[in-house]
Amino acid sequence: MTLRVRSGAALVAVAGATVLAGCGTDDTRGSASAAQDSAAESAPQERDGREQDGPPSFTNKQLCELLTEQEARGLSVDPRGEPTQIFGEQACEWSGKAVSFDLSFNDKNNVSELTIGERDRSSDTRINGRTALLIEYGDVTSCAAAVDLSESSMLRASVSVLSAGEGKLNECDLAEQAATKATEKISE
Repeated sequence: MTLRVRSGAALVAVAGATVLAGCGTDDTRGSASAAQDSAAESAPQERDGREQDGPPSFTNKQLCELLTEQEARGLSVDPRGEPTQIFGEQACEWSGKAVSFDLSFNDKNNVSELTIGERDRSSDTRINGRTALLIEYGDVTSCAAAVDLSESSMLRASVSVLSAGEGKLNECDLAEQAATKATEKISE
């Protein structure tokens, strides 16, 4: 697979360095491995559309860069996302008075491998030409749009409408909008 990144989103070329970053203590200071990791982290980010081979990979900070401040405001949240992890996945969270949402990256599964709860409703869809699944969670006012990025990875936009937004905002519309805006910046 060939992947191009447009505006703002950078891909990490070495997935192993991403997985290991921030895990445990650093007992390799001064070693060749630590020097290589440091060089990889300080290397210029790929923002000019150059092609990358292999499946995509994102850090939580890069996920935050997938939405501009203006796009975040348009989704009724504060303009700056907060890097985090959700269920072990890299993620970025945004919050507002009426809505909270996150973008998360899963590098082990695609949309067809998602488990849907008994009370949840799902519908197949396409977002920016990619296989996607819209999941409306039955017990809460939340919805997710999961979009395949490769055979073994996906981006998920999960939205919860808070009490200030109930009856005014549709969580599935917002999840689909967030996934659309984020995946516009990632092309195959």
